[in-house]
Parts: sequence; structure tokens; C-alpha cells
Amino acid sequence: MCTRTLLGFLWTFVIHSTMCFVLPEKFLPVTSSSPLEVPEPSKCPSKDFTCLTTNARCLRQTTTSSSSSIEVTVFITCNLTFTSTNDLIEFVAEYISIGNKDGAVSELNIVNVHFLEPLDVVEIASAFPKLGALRVSSCSVGSVILPGVEAKNLVALSVTRSAVDNIVVPSSNSSHLKLLDLSGNNLHKLEDSIVNAYPSTKLDFRENPLHCNSVLFWLLDPEKTTELISVDEWKCGGSFNGKPAVKVLEFMAEAEETCPRGKNYECSCSVPYILPLKNNTFVPMVVVDCSGRGMTQIPAVIPRFTTTLHMEDNKITSLDGEEHLVNFTSLVNFYLDNNVISKIDHLQGTWFGENFRLLSLKGNHFQTIPTHVFRTILSRNVNVHSLYFGSESWICDCMTTPDFQIFLADYQKLIKDVEDIRCGSTSDTRHRGRQIAHLSLETMCQTTEDVHMLDVLNGVMALLIVMIAVKLTYDWYNYRKTNQIPWIARRMP
Repeated sequence: MCTRTLLGFLWTFVIHSTMCFVLPEKFLPVTSSSPLEVPEPSKCPSKDFTCLTTNARCLRQTTTSSSSSIEVTVFITCNLTFTSTNDLIEFVAEYISIGNKDGAVSELNIVNVHFLEPLDVVEIASAFPKLGALRVSSCSVGSVILPGVEAKNLVALSVTRSAVDNIVVPSSNSSHLKLLDLSGNNLHKLEDSIVNAYPSTKLDFRENPLHCNSVLFWLLDPEKTTELISVDEWKCGGSFNGKPAVKVLEFMAEAEETCPRGKNYECSCSVPYILPLKNNTFVPMVVVDCSGRGMTQIPAVIPRFTTTLHMEDNKITSLDGEEHLVNFTSLVNFYLDNNVISKIDHLQGTWFGENFRLLSLKGNHFQTIPTHVFRTILSRNVNVHSLYFGSESWICDCMTTPDFQIFLADYQKLIKDVEDIRCGSTSDTRHRGRQIAHLSLETMCQTTEDVHMLDVLNGVMALLIVMIAVKLTYDWYNYRKTNQIPWIARRMP
């Protein structure tokens, strides 16, 4: 009885003496003024562990003993800096080796630690073969090397809120890991290789500012998202900051799928902005770029929610609202610069005509435009912001220029390139290349001929009037003097 009591006392002394040693100087914390806290879910009842010292020296542990071994749960909870993963391993190994020669680390919890080099989970799992759970929280990590098939006993890996911006995915598949939690970090890129490496692992990547682009289209594949935790809560970063990642990717995928393409061309479609609406709904702003594709026609179909269409540097000859714009019910910015357009028809009455913000027609072949139609359109469109007509192709003559000048003056705040609207080669040589807005109508309407046909006609008419007046006067005087009517009057029946 006494022997059994003595052995129990000695065993208790060995276990507790491992908690009360002085740490080697190289592993002392940078600061130790703040009280030690063990974060959830690693927090254990106070009766299961003791502190190194009363002022919290960084390490705590709980032990579970059996007939063959002792399993140790280690807590590192103070401001330490490790250059490499091996420094962490040495730190833990030296700690548990003092009292527990046959002890094995089954759980490792790390808080408030700074790693200068990548955290190598493969190396940690190799150093502690019975490690079942590794939890890192509120640390400065940067990069994490994830484990593969070699970590046979590791079932839970959590690296949260530790500024992780890069992960190295193993080439081999792992069926041992049941939970991989990398939430609350700075991950921007996430490829489907993570799912391929952990096909049966619950994956949590919430609260990461993901770059939502085509690289993440795999999130739209139901077969690859069955093990993702709360994927509907994953958010985008960058220009889509805070927007639901799945919804943004759905908009992008739809835009790419319906993007205009033909036998000899393929446009590019993107979603640069997404507008939030009420009731947690969103509307994308799609941009379609068909510039420089050698196209001769405006595409008949564009993606839903297209707000901007680029058609610059093509071979389009006309813009017909009824033919080209009838289905464009969200388009507000239309760029048609440097084509060969010479006429605009049926723009009035279309959705685009009454709602567009920008219409750019620079560098085309216009000679005239129906100013009365544009006046009607601009009087009804309260959204219009910019018009561009700049080119050196316009006719300058006394028939069209006066009205066009008035139009340019009335809408000079909307027409942003008035200075680039110039007389073309079909105009009088005196006006070619000159700014229409500053042309002198008096100079323009002057003729270079010395005698104009109209002047000759006017002279002849004036002469005839004078001759008739003289003849009437002579006949009247002769009648009064001789009382005879004029000779021609006597011959009339």
C-alpha cells in the first residue's frame, strides 16, 4: 500500500515538474507583460494544465497517460519569432523532452507567433508523427506548405487569421486530413488543385479577399464544391470587395458564354463592376470589347447587362437603330470610333437613343447628320453626358453649315470634341481642315466669280422694268397731246 502511494506521488511530481522549468534563453518571448490566453477551440479546463511560471512563459500543456505512452497537447501563446519551422520543432521538442521521454505531441496550438519563413506542415508532421491537430491563430505566417499523404495521423489543420497569402498544395492526394481551415487570411488565388489534393476534406476559406476571375470558375462546378464549408459566404476582394464570390463568378461565366463571336472574330467580355441593389441582390455591368476585329456589322446579340460596347477600328458603314440597337436595353456607352460610318438612321425612339450616356463616333466618314433628329433625342434623354463627332469629313457650304454651327453651339457642353469637327475634302478648298464651329458664314458664302448668273438675271429684269416704265410714260403723254391711243392698243381685238 505504501509502495503504491509512493509511486503515485512520484508520478505526479514528474508530470508537474515538466511545467516548471526555466526556458532556454533563445526561446524566451519577445514580450511577456500581457497575460496568457489560450484561444478557442484549444482552451482546456484549468485543472488539466499548469503554467510554466506565474507571469506566463509561453507554454502550457495537458497530458493524457496510458499504459504505453503519454500524449501531450502543447499551447504556444506568446510573442515569439521563429526563423524557420525547424526552430519551432526544436522549441517544442526541448520542452516535452524534459519530463516525458516517451511523450508524443498529439495537438499543437500556436497563437501570436511570427514566422520569417514558410510554415512547413510537412516538416512538423514528420517531427511529431502522432500529431492529430495543428491549430495556428492570430500569427504572422505568410506562406504555408500543406501536408500530403505523409501526414497519416493529422486530421485537423487550422491556420486562421494569420496573414497567409500563399499556400503550397501537395502533388499527392491526402485522404487522412478531415478539416483544412484557412479562413480569415489574405489568400487571393485559389486553384482547383486544392480540391484535387483533398477530395474528402472539409475546406474552409471564408473571409479571404479572393481575386474573382476565371481561375475560380471551378467554384461553379457542383462536383467540386461538395466539401467546401459555407461556399456561399466566400467573398471577393479587389474591385468586388465584399461581394459574394459565387454570384460574381456566375455573372462572369454568363458574360463569357454569350460573348459575341463569329467565323473570323471573337470579342472579349468582362465584368468590371457589380452594383448592389435592395434585398441583397446584385446587377453586373458588362463590358464587351469588339474593337479591331475587322467586323462589318454590329453584333445582333450581346450579353445581358452589357453597359459598354467597344466597336472601334472596324469596318462598319452605318448605324441603324431599328436594325442594330433594338435588343440593346442596357447599353449606355457605345464606342464606334474609326469606322467608315457615313449615316445614322432610326436612332430616335430606341431605348438606346433615349437612355445612352456616351456615343463616340470620332474618325468616321460623316458629311452631314440630321440635326433635327439629334435635337429631339437630346431633349428627351436626361442621361446623356458625352457626344463625339470629331473627323475631317464634313461638308461646309451655305446649305448645311449654318444649321450645323447652331447645333454645335447649342450642345457644346455635350459635344466634347467640337474643335475636332472640321471641313472635309468635298468642301471648298478655302475651308478644308478648318474648324466648323469657328467658320465665318460671310466668308463661306462669298463667291469667287466676278459676275454671277443671278446678278445677270437681276440686271436684265431691272432693265426691262425701266423700259416698260418709259414706254408707259410716253404713251400716256402722247395720248394727252394727240388724243390717240397707242398703236399696239389699236391693233388688239
